[in-house]
Amino acid sequence: MAILRNLVLFISFLILGCSNSQSKVEQVSYQTDGLISINRQAPKISSIKTPESLAFMPVQFDSYWLKINSKLSKISLMQGSKEIKDLPFSTATKLESGSYKILIKDSNPLWYANENYYQERQLDIPLAFSSERYLKDVYGDKALFLENGMAVFSNPEEQALVSGINVNTETLETIYNNVSVDSLVVVQ
Repeated sequence: MAILRNLVLFISFLILGCSNSQSKVEQVSYQTDGLISINRQAPKISSIKTPESLAFMPVQFDSYWLKINSKLSKISLMQGSKEIKDLPFSTATKLESGSYKILIKDSNPLWYANENYYQERQLDIPLAFSSERYLKDVYGDKALFLENGMAVFSNPEEQALVSGINVNTETLETIYNNVSVDSLVVVQ
């Protein structure tokens, strides 16, 4: 049993020594059930393009995200700290400064019509959450929904109905094809 324990300890230290890490082993403890615990600090996050080893290391890759400047009416598609493309938008409502994440990327999204929609048009108001309240084409063909309830969509005819950022179709296509769910969106 002692030979096996020493062999496991030797292999563990060999792996640690070959891991190209500057971390020192903080603590080695032997548990009563025979478990060996080797503790050390995790390596710092780095911005390397490709990992140099097959080990599990915290690596932060340069992903796409959006920076929205409401004063200049522009959306910047960013990759890491590099600006990839400046994209204009026509209208925006209820833009609150802050950092948000994209919750949903939706093709053919539906819009839930509230009571005001029906009252303004002097129409009968359907029951809450009935299928008649979900309307097509209000957001356009695609939309991004942020965690603060704001939408990025493309439909110039329905600007007054929807709160969010209304962009042209090409801008939305560029954004939609590059960002993903959980991408960062910074509103300034």
